[in-house]
Amino acid sequence: MQYKLRGTFLSLSNSGLGSNDLHPLTSKKLYNTVVLTKAVYGCEMWNSLSSQQVSVIERGHRFCVKVMQNIPLGTRTDIALSVIGQNPLQSEIDRRKLMFFGQLCLLPTECVANQVFINRLIHCDYNPARKRGFFPDIYRLLRKYSLLNYLHTFINDGVFVSKFTWKRVVSNVINTYEETEWKDRKSADETLCTYKDIHTQLKPCDIWEFSKRNPKYSKQCKTTMYVLCKLYDYRRDVRCLKCGMLVQSISEHIIIRVAKTEQCRLDFWRIIYVNFGITLYTRFPACRDENLV
Repeated sequence: MQYKLRGTFLSLSNSGLGSNDLHPLTSKKLYNTVVLTKAVYGCEMWNSLSSQQVSVIERGHRFCVKVMQNIPLGTRTDIALSVIGQNPLQSEIDRRKLMFFGQLCLLPTECVANQVFINRLIHCDYNPARKRGFFPDIYRLLRKYSLLNYLHTFINDGVFVSKFTWKRVVSNVINTYEETEWKDRKSADETLCTYKDIHTQLKPCDIWEFSKRNPKYSKQCKTTMYVLCKLYDYRRDVRCLKCGMLVQSISEHIIIRVAKTEQCRLDFWRIIYVNFGITLYTRFPACRDENLV
């Protein structure tokens, strides 16, 4: 599945729909519409995926998301997915399973498939520790996203919400769940303490939205995003080619400390002063280095 995901995406990229030809938000729409649809076809019946198998398919998903944004492949997952507003692939699989469950609940009562479904639904053992299969898997998902009340109402009263209502409910609860998990991970990671102030919601970041409205600044926005991702790369000692020092954050070092970039910094402070005034200008010297970047 990982190879199908990457292969389909790279085929589109090689045909002229790569990161240098399309805006990342446009690439994201094509990716979700074409690539994911093909890669997760039939995932409604995947009910025994191990954590290792999930990790493999998530790896392929993250690769595609990073390539479409033209950011380093070593970019942290929480940053790569959040800046373009993309959920993990597991949430897309969960969404499709829950939508399939809704379709089964809405089958006509005279349909044989509906009668078989109702019979299996009522007599199924929902203990996740004891059984594997479609119904225990659906039960786990309904419990995970706090949707068990819909199952109980359907079993007791035979009533289920409309297709469009169910689609809206599923999308909302999954997006809320993923955003909550993402914020919790950011809060627990000290190395992302400043990033949580830069990007606060699990949706396309301001840089991509700005470049979408102003295509002439697309190159500058891509460079800015690349530098941002490098700033929050996993910390490891790297030798600076400009001064020879060993540093943990090469981007932060070049932007703030390297003597060869001093003139660029002076030009930047001049632009800040001219365009935004003395009030904003005087706030910068008091900032710590990581906050200043």
